[in-house]
Amino acid sequence: MNLRNTLIILLFLAFSCKNDSGNGDNKINKNSSNKIQNVYYGYTLILNAVVKEDDYFLINYITEYEDKKFIKNNVIEVKVNGSNTIQKIEFKIPDDVTELHRLRFNFGRNREQKSVSFKNITIKKNSKELILDIKQIKRFFISNAYLDIDYENGTFTLKENQGEYNPFILSKWSLWSLINKSLG
Repeated sequence: MNLRNTLIILLFLAFSCKNDSGNGDNKINKNSSNKIQNVYYGYTLILNAVVKEDDYFLINYITEYEDKKFIKNNVIEVKVNGSNTIQKIEFKIPDDVTELHRLRFNFGRNREQKSVSFKNITIKKNSKELILDIKQIKRFFISNAYLDIDYENGTFTLKENQGEYNPFILSKWSLWSLINKSLG
């Protein structure tokens, strides 16, 4: 058999094989609007907090351990309606995200937002959940120059710094180990 015929047979075999992972695990239903339907991945992050002014909160996430920078494709923005009571602020991570290596919570654009009072952060994956209270938030996150944090009361005071406003907390790499251990 000559090289041309061998190449044609190889191409035929390559394109006629099904793209099947084998056992049917890890199927993702893209049309599910982030509802779990035979989905083995998919994270939901919930901030339980008092946010008194209307605002938009963002979460950035890194999905690969080697990645060191946040990219704009991995951002979820949620509108928050101001309230004096604790509310659940949910961020639904796309179903195809299988690991969360680093998280960054941005506390809005509204410069009139003077503070946010936290109860906890919940990270869910399928039926499992990890709840980080204020002490664990202190252990697994660092803040930037636009935040003053009172860990005793769970109050994050948002502020300008040199005319700029960008308050956020950034997870330490050790949070990934905790997520992986707790949520599998």
